[in-house]
Amino acid sequence: MALRHAPGADGHEDGKAHTHGHEHARGEDGRHQPARAAGRWCVVIVVGGPQYRVGSHRQFVRLARSVARAGYAVLRFDVRGMGDGSGAPRRFDELQHDIAAAIDALLAQASGVRRIALWGLCDGASAAWLYVQATGDARVCGVGAVNPWVRSD
Repeated sequence: MALRHAPGADGHEDGKAHTHGHEHARGEDGRHQPARAAGRWCVVIVVGGPQYRVGSHRQFVRLARSVARAGYAVLRFDVRGMGDGSGAPRRFDELQHDIAAAIDALLAQASGVRRIALWGLCDGASAAWLYVQATGDARVCGVGAVNPWVRSD
């Protein structure tokens, strides 16, 4: 399942996620369902930098497949302005609506799961932390942050 944002009736982006596609053998649509459920939580991969949900050298595909093999539902998604995401690109500190839409979409499809772990790389890691700080979303039970951006201003 890839997520993309569509303009609202007034032409402005509405911040809602729209799903398309179905899981297929190669998993290019971003959703990976495990053969069995290992727990009551799942993983949303927040992609960092100017790249889409596959990642350089298919790193996010490989990560998602590994997580799914361990028994957890996982979602890779495109933020607005990247990959299949329509609209203007956003900075990493402006991705709260994108992350919330991804969480909502995955929880709507992952039967019985109510908790999310966010995993992010680089500015995706920072976006995950900033999302938790800004929203206090109780559905998020953890953040895996690899090489997050920090700034001193």
